[in-house]
Amino acid sequence: MIIHTVQFAFKEEISSDEEASFFCDAYSLAEIPGPKNFKAFRQTSKKNPYKFCLSMEFDDQEGYDFYSNHEAHNDFLAKQWFVKVDSFQEADFEILEKN
Repeated sequence: MIIHTVQFAFKEEISSDEEASFFCDAYSLAEIPGPKNFKAFRQTSKKNPYKFCLSMEFDDQEGYDFYSNHEAHNDFLAKQWFVKVDSFQEADFEILEKN
């Protein structure tokens, strides 16, 4: 299993309506085959400069790659992500099994 996360901050000039549009479109990414448990989060710690996070799980690398290359994902990047996001940190994790 792969847990894909991306923490991010919007550009300063992005309005609350534009944020709402972003998250509406982000949640539609869950309709692409592959991602499971798609969630959006708001940061509560003042220690982290990224105010939001998207998280999802994939069964395997093949599912992750299919999602990453899907037309709807690329469309979201072009119309929402690259337009509204100022900075981000992406991280992908695999679960460590207990020995």
